[in-house]
Amino acid sequence: MTRFIGLLWLLGCEASLTESTEDLCTDGADNDNDGLSDCNDADCLLGGWCDPIETPDYCTECWGESTGWVQVEVGNDTACALRNSGEVFCWGEGGDGQLDVPSGSYTSISSAGSHTCGLLIDGRATCWGESTYGKDSPPETEFIEISVGKSHSCGLKETGEAVCWGFGGTGNLATPASPLQGLAAGFDHTCALASDESAICWGSNEEGKSSPSQGTFTVLGSGGAHSCGVTQDKEILCWGSNVFGQTSSPTSGDYQLVSSGAAHTCALDTSGEVLCWGLDGLDTEPDNWQEVLSPTGQFIDIDAGELSTCAISEEGRILCWGDNLNGQSSPP
Repeated sequence: MTRFIGLLWLLGCEASLTESTEDLCTDGADNDNDGLSDCNDADCLLGGWCDPIETPDYCTECWGESTGWVQVEVGNDTACALRNSGEVFCWGEGGDGQLDVPSGSYTSISSAGSHTCGLLIDGRATCWGESTYGKDSPPETEFIEISVGKSHSCGLKETGEAVCWGFGGTGNLATPASPLQGLAAGFDHTCALASDESAICWGSNEEGKSSPSQGTFTVLGSGGAHSCGVTQDKEILCWGSNVFGQTSSPTSGDYQLVSSGAAHTCALDTSGEVLCWGLDGLDTEPDNWQEVLSPTGQFIDIDAGELSTCAISEEGRILCWGDNLNGQSSPP
């Protein structure tokens, strides 16, 4: 992202071209006309010219200030979001290059663990962050969908063929022959919709996470040791581990999206309200388990990470809650 900073300032600050980028980031003005004074601006924070904003170790409601976001993805200690302009910005832990977003205009992104992949406007996939098992090296082909697991990633071609790369020791790379849609990669398994809209999963089947419930679905979400889906009747069905109540889905509702984290699940209903269940991310000891929070408001997107969750409001602002030890719940 730092490679974009100079261009952004040039576009927004033609009258101040003689000033250095550092000066523009510390003069207290909204130089790029995005509604944010400089040291609250993601562009300046990325450059390292502003003092880091102090953040709590755990967030109940950490709101970002900037707007224009359309998708958010949460990994372990890092989160990333996509703007309506095609720009991607990441925050949190960056020791493995998780914040070093490759240049380009993106149509979608997906995060898990310590890496992220995105689809560029020409359909090519590009990945950044942790590079073990070759998970940052997608095949040179065009995809229409992409989904990132903790140690592998999968892309879907226009023909419905799924291609996966990264660690394959648990069968992550052994994709089914059936034409697929709606990929959902978990920690070491992946689920997708078959041509008859039933769920089909592959990879590790620990605790039954690759043994989907019967029925037809519109969207799926895979996490640590569980997966969930929104049925054709807009209800939630989950399968796999329930140690923290992560598969104890609501018995009724009218849902449009579900996202499975390490040990919690969140869903978005058709009115834009969020409901979450499972581990709250503050204490991972089963004896100290507390249920994850569900924020109030109306949202357009949500993603459950390992111990934190982020959502995008109707106004295009990002809200995060959960573990924030590395700032992953403190959005721009």
